[in-house]
Amino acid sequence: MNLENVSNQQLDLLKTEMEILASKTSSVIDTLWKVRTAAITLWSAVLSIGLGSLSQTKEPSTILLVLTCLLPILFIDIDARNNRWYRRLINRETAIQRFLNEPNATKDSSFPVYDIAGKYTFQGDKHLAWEFSQVRSLVDPIPLTFYGSQLIFSAVTCTMK
Repeated sequence: MNLENVSNQQLDLLKTEMEILASKTSSVIDTLWKVRTAAITLWSAVLSIGLGSLSQTKEPSTILLVLTCLLPILFIDIDARNNRWYRRLINRETAIQRFLNEPNATKDSSFPVYDIAGKYTFQGDKHLAWEFSQVRSLVDPIPLTFYGSQLIFSAVTCTMK
């Protein structure tokens, strides 16, 4: 490792940043799954009530069935916002690891230190601008499948009423 141009203070800050990134990444992953759990729980409850399971007449409620179509849209937006933050954290951590571990790279003091969100690290990178965009997070396969299946099921249920 060729770190002669990097000060001990900068290395200490990078070490601290790595610890913070690990903590924040864990927190964001936890939040993502809590949002998904809340989404499926709320959606299932509203769908069940909307289909008339709790009414005395057992008649479906059109308003609640329409709400089951809107809930996945709301939750995919919340999920996408958290997913964007997750991608920023992971990419910043990767950039620090690359900076510290690439044997042939010359290390200089211009590498951004304590840049948790990666604003200065990824400035001007078109690929990462897409990677961190809201649209990219909306079309991510996991949440798209998760919320898309809810939306499709809700739409089919609404049309069958």
